[in-house]
This record gives sequence, structure tokens and C-alpha cells, in this order.
Amino acid sequence: MYLKEKTVIDFPLITAGEYSLRVIYDENGNGKWDSGKFLQGKQPERVSYYTEKLDVRAGWELVYEFTLLD
Repeated sequence: MYLKEKTVIDFPLITAGEYSLRVIYDENGNGKWDSGKFLQGKQPERVSYYTEKLDVRAGWELVYEFTLLD
């Protein structure tokens, strides 16, 4: 999911299982993660990970809060 502003994200049709959550900061706005270029001294775009696995179960409604810092 690609977002340009703060919002609440809902995944209503996800199947049961264990998931990891990560956020990629698309600093150049090209819609993909850029790994950087060593010879040009360009750093890769930042990635933030949720600290624990998300346990999604069928028929359950779970709320996880993932606060991003600028």
C-alpha cells in the first residue's frame, strides 16, 4: 500500500497467519525502494519494522498501533 499522508490503514481481507510489518520511506517519490549507490555516496531509503510478529486469526478484529517518526 502506497501512502502520501497520515492515515489509518485497514486490511479487511487478509488471510489468517503470522505477518511482519515494515514501512519504506520513499524519499524520492518513485514508488519503489532504492538500495542506494555506494560509488555516488547515496544512502538507501529508510525502512522501519514493527517490533513483533502480527498474529492474524480468522473472525478476529485486531488493532495494532505503529507510530512513525519523521
